Amino acid sequence: VEVLEVGDEWVKVSINGKTGYMAIKFLEDEMPTDQSDEHPEMPADGQTPPEMPADGQQPGDGQQPPAMPGDGGQPGQSGDGQQPPELPSTMPDYTDVAPDQWYSAAVDYVTRAGLMQGAGGAFSPDATASRAMVATILYRMAGSPDANGTLRFDDVAAGTWYSDAVAWCAAAGIITGYDDGLFHPDAAVTRAQLAAMLYRYSGETAQGELSGFADADAVPAWAEEALRWAVGAGVLKGDNQSRLLPNETATRAQLAQILMNFGQK
Repeated sequence: VEVLEVGDEWVKVSINGKTGYMAIKFLEDEMPTDQSDEHPEMPADGQTPPEMPADGQQPGDGQQPPAMPGDGGQPGQSGDGQQPPELPSTMPDYTDVAPDQWYSAAVDYVTRAGLMQGAGGAFSPDATASRAMVATILYRMAGSPDANGTLRFDDVAAGTWYSDAVAWCAAAGIITGYDDGLFHPDAAVTRAQLAAMLYRYSGETAQGELSGFADADAVPAWAEEALRWAVGAGVLKGDNQSRLLPNETATRAQLAQILMNFGQK
């Protein structure tokens, strides 16, 4: 763990000793501290995803996510000795993120960490998160390493904004393809799938309990271990009705909150 001063803020960069991946935490006080505010996760948008095939992958509604920036911002320092990047000192003034929204702090976190950015001055908090989007974020969290994996998916063309991320995630075993041999980059991501991706990325052990959630019986068998980890680590906390909503699709606002929970755990 290393605490860095960036401008007038303190940033804690921690490296996972098992995977070599890093997490960034912005410290709110003038001097470093382990205290942080937590913002409750909000329920998903109510969309009901189609039935998932056996491998836990799920074709989405084909909704195209907002374009990701072309510079592939690299957050933080990974185990290979890369230096932390220059982080923006202020959050962009998104036209659709009011300061009093429950996800405002999370949007600030992922923006300043270079994990998520908007397009055309908007963050699009209610847009659905896609597989390509999550692959790109995990790739940035790892420090945007060389994508040595071969692009084995026919629906991922070389040179797209997500092609290096997909190649790296597939080679690392974090995200896999479908039985049809495709990646489906535009497919919507469910909360269970997101938990599984972060669980594989973390390299940690599952320790949480799901029995306290009202919809524990809705947890897919393939995602149970990942969701136990996510709950135990405080990455997923459920809604105000004690539901995990594992099969609901994740919005960009929820994704930002979950990423902040992951980075500050």
